[in-house]
Amino acid sequence: MPVSLLLCEGGEKSPDIRVLRAILSGINMTIRSSGGKYGLGTIVLAQREAKNTQSIAGILDRDFDDSVEVPNNQPRIWQNNDGHILFGWRWERCEIENYLIDLGVVRRVIPSRFPGVDEYAQALDRAVSRISTYSAARAALSISRRRFTPLKNCWGRESNLKHQFPDNTTDQDCIDGIGIALSEYQDCVGVTNDEVVHQFENQRPIFSPGGIKHNHFLNYYSGKDLMVSMTPDLNLWGFASPKVFREAVLSGIERSSEDIWQWLPEWGNLRAQIENFQN
Repeated sequence: MPVSLLLCEGGEKSPDIRVLRAILSGINMTIRSSGGKYGLGTIVLAQREAKNTQSIAGILDRDFDDSVEVPNNQPRIWQNNDGHILFGWRWERCEIENYLIDLGVVRRVIPSRFPGVDEYAQALDRAVSRISTYSAARAALSISRRRFTPLKNCWGRESNLKHQFPDNTTDQDCIDGIGIALSEYQDCVGVTNDEVVHQFENQRPIFSPGGIKHNHFLNYYSGKDLMVSMTPDLNLWGFASPKVFREAVLSGIERSSEDIWQWLPEWGNLRAQIENFQN
């Protein structure tokens, strides 16, 4: 039985819902936003009970986590801790922006402003280098969060993506940022600065050059961070800001007459799983 209602995070005009509508175009189903990510599983269960059907599912960002695995281009199954309840899926990549900076997408949707494969790949590499240490710090904070209350895992000035990003991302800046985040974590029970810094030290090698998360940065780094880090190159290509670039990519996806789900293997695999959903 295919999914009849797919719930996602974000608002009605969020990048999430706009990408999903393109990927799932032509399938007889409803895609609806549910606001924030917290509590989405409860909303899925409530909708199943209210509509008396199991064909309702949700999809969430992967976010930062402690898993270390080679990507296989499959959405991750999202279920409860004992595996008895299937809620839906998590994106294999950190967040929706990770797909919007993918070379396979960008070159198709902004062909007149695309700088070329080599130049674009070099810009991405520079962006990754700028935020490797910061990404390890964000991962350390996420992994250390007590599951029952959010622990903020970013800091700095707010970009026009409504996303905080720091001016400096050196080792000491990241350690200081960890301390600031923890000091604001009023409901933190038993999480100490030393524990998170220790986790940060564990994460740094795998986010550094040669590490698995560095090598697969499109999965493990924040797509928003990468966009903000690419700002100097985006400006050179005629995009006034990361937000303008993101909107150009989203608009290109929506205008395309192609089968969008064929652009990236995970998109096609997600579409197939939604069409053949069994719960």
